[in-house]
Amino acid sequence: MELNLKDRLMILRILPKEGNLITLRLLRELITKLGITDEEHKEYDIVQKDGRISWDDQKASELKEFELGDATMGVIKDELNKLNKQNKLDMELLSLADKFID
Repeated sequence: MELNLKDRLMILRILPKEGNLITLRLLRELITKLGITDEEHKEYDIVQKDGRISWDDQKASELKEFELGDATMGVIKDELNKLNKQNKLDMELLSLADKFID
């Protein structure tokens, strides 16, 4: 799955905070995969201020390939579908929903 920095941060934002043992292990692995590396922090000029994260859109728009298994994809899809059914998707999540929701 090809994701840019914003996609990755949006996925991390919607992940469930609790679940069964298997789900929590999948989440831990996903957080490690999609988290921001030290190199990306410098490369994308990432800054956190007043509880918000900003970055250089030009640099951070590149897509990177991430290997996501079926179970992990299922967790992301489930959360997006849940938000969709509750009418809680927002414009920031639209491109991500387009990638994951059939």
